[in-house]
Amino acid sequence: MQRRFFSALEGMRGIVAIAIIFFHTTFHWPGYLGVEFFMMLSGFVMAHTCLDRPDRPEGGLFVLQRLARLYPLHLAALLLFIATYLLRYGHWPDYSDGTLFTLIQQLLLLHNVGFNPQGLTWNYPAWSVSVELWVNLIVFFVVPLRVRSVHLLLLALAGYLVIYNLSRQLDVHHGLYWSWLAAGMVRGLAGFLLGWFAYRASRRLAALGGGMLSWSLAELLPLLALLPILVIPVRNSPFDFVAVILMLAMMLALAQERGVLSRLLAIPPLQYLGRISYSIYLVHIPVQNVLYGQDIDIPHLGMLPYMTLFAVCVVALASLTHHAVELPARRWFKAWQARSAQAAAPGATVGA
Repeated sequence: MQRRFFSALEGMRGIVAIAIIFFHTTFHWPGYLGVEFFMMLSGFVMAHTCLDRPDRPEGGLFVLQRLARLYPLHLAALLLFIATYLLRYGHWPDYSDGTLFTLIQQLLLLHNVGFNPQGLTWNYPAWSVSVELWVNLIVFFVVPLRVRSVHLLLLALAGYLVIYNLSRQLDVHHGLYWSWLAAGMVRGLAGFLLGWFAYRASRRLAALGGGMLSWSLAELLPLLALLPILVIPVRNSPFDFVAVILMLAMMLALAQERGVLSRLLAIPPLQYLGRISYSIYLVHIPVQNVLYGQDIDIPHLGMLPYMTLFAVCVVALASLTHHAVELPARRWFKAWQARSAQAAAPGATVGA
C-alpha cells in the first residue's frame, strides 16, 4: 500500500522550525510551543509509517531505523556546537551536572531523561532528540499494538494534567517530578500519544464531505485562535495547554489537505524548509555561537537585519548538513535494510 505524504504538515513543520530558531534568539514569546507541535507531529507520522500499519517492523529493525534517523545529525550538530563554543569563548563549557558526564550523556542519547536535572547542556535544543528516541522506544515496545484511540487520548491528557498540576506551563524539559521522573519525558510522551490519536482521528475525518470553504475555515480558525497566544509576550502560562488543543485541531484539519492554507503550505520553499527542519532545529545554536562570537547580534545590527542574517545562515548550514549527513544516513540504512532482507529471503545463499 502506498504511503501518503502529508504536504501541508510538512510545510507547517518548516514554518515552526524557523519560529523556534527566532524564539531561541529573543525568548520574548512562547516559542517553545513549537517543540510541542514537533512532538505531536512525530506521533502522527510514526503512527502513519509504522505503528498503525500491518507491516510494522520487528523490534531490532525499529531501533536501528530510529538511530539512523536521529543520531548522525545529532552527533554532527554536537561537534559543531563544541567547535563554535570553543571559537566563541576559548574554553570548554562548565555545567552543574558535570561537563564530562553530560557530554557522555549526549553521546549516548541519554541526556534529558533524568540525569542532568540542574539544566540543559551542550547543544541544548537537542534535549528533545533524546526524548523523541526514548519515547519512540517506550511506545513501540510497551504500548499494545491494538491500543484503542480513546486510551491514547486519555494517556496524553493524563500526561498534560501532570505537567499542569506540577508546573502550570509547558516549558519543561530537564527538571524532575517527584525527584525521579524527567518532566521532558512526560511532555514528550503526552505530545507523541496525542499525535498518534490525531492520526487516528484524521483518518475518520477523511470520510467527511464538505467544500473548500468549510475546510479552509477548519484550517484557519485554530490558527487564528492560536496566534494571540503566540504573539503576546506572555510565557509560562496555563494558555500553553489551550495552545495544545488548538494545535491538535489545526493538525486534524491540515491532514485533510482540502483548504486554502493547505495549498499555501504545499509551495516548494515551505516544503524544502520542512524537509530540512530537523537540521534547522539542531544547527541554529552553533550558528548563533559564531554570530555572537563575532559581535554580530541584535544590539549591534538591529532586530530585522540580524534575524534575516541569522535565518539565511541557519538555512544554508542546515541545507549542507541535510544533504551531507541526514540523507546519506537514510540511504545507508535503506541499503542495509535491503541487503538484510535479501539475505534473509528463502533460498538466499550465504557468500564466503
